[in-house]
Amino acid sequence: MSIHINNLPVELLDNIFSLAISEEHCNEYGSLHTTDLVRPFWDLHSLIPTSNSVHASIMGVCPLWKLVLGSGAVHWTTLVITKASLPSIARVARWLLRSKSAPIDIFVKPLPVQNPTPVQFEEWSILFSTLACHLHHVRSLLVVFPDEGYNCTALYDTIFPPRMMVHVPRLESLRIGCWVPISHLPRGFHAPALKCLEGIGPVAGQIYSIMTRKSRASLISFAFEPTPDSKEMLVSDISASGSLRQLSCIDATLTTA
Repeated sequence: MSIHINNLPVELLDNIFSLAISEEHCNEYGSLHTTDLVRPFWDLHSLIPTSNSVHASIMGVCPLWKLVLGSGAVHWTTLVITKASLPSIARVARWLLRSKSAPIDIFVKPLPVQNPTPVQFEEWSILFSTLACHLHHVRSLLVVFPDEGYNCTALYDTIFPPRMMVHVPRLESLRIGCWVPISHLPRGFHAPALKCLEGIGPVAGQIYSIMTRKSRASLISFAFEPTPDSKEMLVSDISASGSLRQLSCIDATLTTA
């Protein structure tokens, strides 16, 4: 006896959607929010999933599928933004709202744009402001900027406001690719669940320097590209951490027990 897919129990349909989404978002390194440095840490691009296209495909089938997918927060916990031309801010906001309070993984990578227009930069600024409103339930955040074109520091000021305490209670993994330092650091960075801090350029080291003691105690993996002035201080400081199991930098590697 055949059964039409729309006659399946909603719970089973929900599980099918979860499998389809996880298949799209998987990558060769396994879990998107893994804290294991199983690849060269500067290869941040390899962790970025391809797209969110499966959601649009499912929701376009029929009202029932749209209802089932739209009402399940677990289906909206991976947000990928990799276009030079952004999806509408309203669409990003809806995605974040559908995730409700579930832990969410966010991946942002603007494509290289030579001398972006004020309108393009304003779009990215609004996006970062939107993301900042949901930092309280972000589990992993990966942001990779191109070598040139974008005012990276201004965008980081949007998501990590200068001279303020940044509180990200559920953040487990923070990966940043930015080739210029943040010009105005936050007053402090409190991420008591943070296990992995990784970055290209000086930003990861800057963030570590303002992390609270509890945040440093939770860290087990740290990979960074030190500046000549910061390398010796950071390696000495970080190696003293009792919880840290792996420390890597671009031209030296130190593993702690």
